[in-house]
Amino acid sequence: MRLGYALLVCCAVGLVVSGCGGMGGRRPQNSMQSGMQNSRNTDRAAQAVLLGAYDTNKDGSLSRAELEAGLKKDFDAVDKNHDGKLSAEEVREENDRRWKLYGPQSSPLIDWNHDGYVDFDEFATASRTLFEQLDTDHNGILTPQEMRPRAPNQNGGGGFRRRGGDGSGDGN
Repeated sequence: MRLGYALLVCCAVGLVVSGCGGMGGRRPQNSMQSGMQNSRNTDRAAQAVLLGAYDTNKDGSLSRAELEAGLKKDFDAVDKNHDGKLSAEEVREENDRRWKLYGPQSSPLIDWNHDGYVDFDEFATASRTLFEQLDTDHNGILTPQEMRPRAPNQNGGGGFRRRGGDGSGDGN
């Protein structure tokens, strides 16, 4: 089950990474752009929640070590011959499985460096990228506040940021 959550995270992260250009802090010009921004915020919120599946000590925060351990476990589950890399066949099987679970929202495994297999770093890139984006204080730990989505600001921006004690989102 945890592998399914992790794969959903990877799939969803691909969507976030593809939308990293964002709105540049500008107010959306029409309802379609506004809907896209809201969708991006919803996707990030869902991804953050799914990262929480790696919180092995159940303290509500996710450390870099917990993330790496969970990704390694998931990678090992896909690496059927346990050679430390995913062959074209293993990648094909995993991508087929992801497509069946998540359809067009799935994020396929890709041999980014074209060396003939997917290594652990290629497998973990999407989840690591999301972790880095959410870790706003760059301390290697995602707190519940960092995993909570922020409301769009007055300029139409959205995404994540730390919320203040009063819930205002201003960090105070």
